[in-house]
Amino acid sequence: MALLARDALVSIAQRRAAALNYRLQGHNYAAIGKHLGVTANAVQKDVVKALRDFIKPETAHAVLAMELTRLDAMQAAVYAEAINGDTGAIDTCLKIMNQRQRLLNLVPDHKPPAACATICNY
Repeated sequence: MALLARDALVSIAQRRAAALNYRLQGHNYAAIGKHLGVTANAVQKDVVKALRDFIKPETAHAVLAMELTRLDAMQAAVYAEAINGDTGAIDTCLKIMNQRQRLLNLVPDHKPPAACATICNY
């Protein structure tokens, strides 16, 4: 029984490492999940866990900086159209802003930030 548990742990660790590798190459969670045979949500959790377990904090910060730079570039590409009223570009900018908030943990678990909760009496 211990052997099965160990094999399962090894399999999970390998999947997490593969998910992180694909993510660092720029693949999205859905594509990685399809390749690994798991859901996009499972991939996201695997990547987060892999970053915590396998990556030094300095490297995790570098990955975060890389992702934020990508988001900045994407937003810059559509921003002018958004401020001119293009509804598709506005939607894209809002999605990018939401992703940035999630990466920076500004609104964890869709709860209002503590400052807002205090000000807004949540």
